[in-house]
Amino acid sequence: MPRLTRRQSIAAVAGGGAVVGLGGLGLLSSREGDLVDSILRRTVGPYKMKNEEFTRFVADLGTAPGYGGRAKVSMFRAVAVTDPDTVLRMAPSAFGKKYEDYERRVVTGFLTRTDFLAVGPAQPASFIGAPGCGNPFARFDMT
Repeated sequence: MPRLTRRQSIAAVAGGGAVVGLGGLGLLSSREGDLVDSILRRTVGPYKMKNEEFTRFVADLGTAPGYGGRAKVSMFRAVAVTDPDTVLRMAPSAFGKKYEDYERRVVTGFLTRTDFLAVGPAQPASFIGAPGCGNPFARFDMT
């Protein structure tokens, strides 16, 4: 394993401190829906969705395995509120990977669990739930 230079060590400590500090700030103002909305607006673009549908979508995302806990969501929220590119550049690479995985999970969930692709950004999208089994060889009549 290569040794870090003094400058790299100081940058890593500063980046880690920034992430921890922003996570603490995020704990004070943690709202998962705001985080999901900011991610979708930045990655998908403008979209419309009724509040009830969006609340159901966020709740469904929260039940997905590996989605994350309250502390993780709070830290991600703090990153999303600030400039994600700058913060993630300073943060440890493992945290950046977790944040990118979280963003992908949100965007994938939005595209597969709503009818956004069918209706487009001009009309309100509806939450349709998790997709069914896509295996054409699945047998459901087995006992």
